[in-house]
Amino acid sequence: MISAKKWLLSFISIILVLFVVCGSVVYWLDPLIQYRYDNRMRFFTTDAFSLMAGIIKNRDYDSAVIGSSMTQNFEMDWFRQEMGVNPAKLTTGNMQLNDIIQLYDAVQIAGKAKKFFINLDLGGFNAIDINEPINNNIKAYLYNSNKPDDFKYILRYDVWFRLIPLNLALNALNDMGISMPEKIYKKTDIDDMSYWADDFVFSKDVVIGIYKDKDNPYNPKKQEITEARMKHNIDEFLVHILRARKEGQSIVFMFPPYSALYWYDTQQNGTFKNFMDAKEFFIDKLDGVKDVRIVDMQDIPEITDLDHYKDITHYDTYIQGIYAESIKDGRLDVTQETFPQRKARLENLIKRFAEDNSDWLD
Repeated sequence: MISAKKWLLSFISIILVLFVVCGSVVYWLDPLIQYRYDNRMRFFTTDAFSLMAGIIKNRDYDSAVIGSSMTQNFEMDWFRQEMGVNPAKLTTGNMQLNDIIQLYDAVQIAGKAKKFFINLDLGGFNAIDINEPINNNIKAYLYNSNKPDDFKYILRYDVWFRLIPLNLALNALNDMGISMPEKIYKKTDIDDMSYWADDFVFSKDVVIGIYKDKDNPYNPKKQEITEARMKHNIDEFLVHILRARKEGQSIVFMFPPYSALYWYDTQQNGTFKNFMDAKEFFIDKLDGVKDVRIVDMQDIPEITDLDHYKDITHYDTYIQGIYAESIKDGRLDVTQETFPQRKARLENLIKRFAEDNSDWLD
């Protein structure tokens, strides 16, 4: 009969062997590119925060595009060809203020980026207190350099029961010359990570339907806008970003083009002034700061055409293209001096929109 000591030693040995085998498999297949970036076909997981850790550490890049769903449909090849940069795409839906800070810090630690393109959703400065504990979107064990933490990656459930089987199947089909739908191939292109434009219908009727839905999650009516809170978070955010910036780095901050319906609704519920005052505060804080630009897309004429939107904030690739061009040519840059006229232009667009759509607006 085996002794308790031998049984325990055998059990521990089996566990260690299994861990070594699991670790070797994960290291070799590396679905979240934690150890290397190569051309092996991978399904790039919808858990973009996990994937971005590997992008930051292991991809070759000299700039970073950071932002929410407002930036997920940017074409990285456009940045390469038109801007002359090699970008890392660090974008995902529902990106919070602290997520931006943590991604920015991780890129700074990697030491590769010379330029940053950072999308800012004004509501994000109201959503949380920047000094509160961070959310759980970013899994620290993927971003740090603590090797013992790797066991969490090696034993991760979705790695073993989703990504590894799927990646093995993709590569097997590809090696056999079996064609797959274009949508599948897009999921294996890291530049298309979290791309969503092909998954929705953009139309005025769709937007109106969502707007009139009582459970509409995008409606500013559901928000309690606190200007003091926003200004506090803006101040803390900019202090952190500028303090961590290294010599020779440039930053382009970007305000995305929500629809005129979104801004109309903020006027109706009395929060428009809060948003505009917070944006002006942000612009004033950066007055005279070297190598920093602010692109303001929020008063472009296209925001009045709801056929370019899928809801009151998210726009199609046509407007995404205008967004990209404005980053390149600087024609929509906003400064302390130009903000008043830009605000007035937005107000005129909202007024015209309300007049043209008075038959269905509340």
